[in-house]
Amino acid sequence: MAVNDFNTIDAIGTNQEGDLTLLIADHLDWRDEKKHLLILQTKINRYLDFIQDEEYKEYFEGEFSQFIIDIHFQFGWSENCRKFLKQVVEITKPLNIIIRIETDV
Repeated sequence: MAVNDFNTIDAIGTNQEGDLTLLIADHLDWRDEKKHLLILQTKINRYLDFIQDEEYKEYFEGEFSQFIIDIHFQFGWSENCRKFLKQVVEITKPLNIIIRIETDV
């Protein structure tokens, strides 16, 4: 499970409120920021497809009114990443998808 494994949902589950929560585990550093951002964008897009195509129904029954994508950065994030994620938050808001960010630093 890693941000650069595009065919895998790193972790998935439901919270106490009944939301479907998906985790992106980003273990990459920012030495190659452009490549890192492209990898992150690809992974997020895969998760959005997973939600919009209702692929989660293979694992969970019922309907979800809200989805949460938790992005956990091992090495924090860059200013350009912050700007990118701000745009992602705005795009996903009308889809009832919340983006949450956590870091180890």
